Amino acid sequence: MAKVSRQHLAERLAAAAHETWMRQARRQGAVNPPTEVSDRDFERAEDTIKELELLGIVDFGPRRRREFGRFKQPAAFAAVVAGFGVAAAGHHFGHGLMTAVGVVAALVGVIASGSTS
Repeated sequence: MAKVSRQHLAERLAAAAHETWMRQARRQGAVNPPTEVSDRDFERAEDTIKELELLGIVDFGPRRRREFGRFKQPAAFAAVVAGFGVAAAGHHFGHGLMTAVGVVAALVGVIASGSTS
């Protein structure tokens, strides 16, 4: 069996999903259904690939996590946002300790993200 990339499989599945949709549209009497593969077809393809991965049928290796700007870990991003929120609230209410805790939490988030530059 030939190996294919995740992108190639997604393209093939999207095309198959689109063909299935076009047959159904014609059966229901659509005059000119769109001939181009749509974003929805690619969504269906990605959903199918995820299910195949969960079932252990395909394995494309570790998936890249979504990155939040320079923050490569969502938890680190959340720590920065929460830290600055606590710091702002502490500053607003005049609580020095709360402000310090918030700043430290934000710095921990930046360090945890692996991006300090």
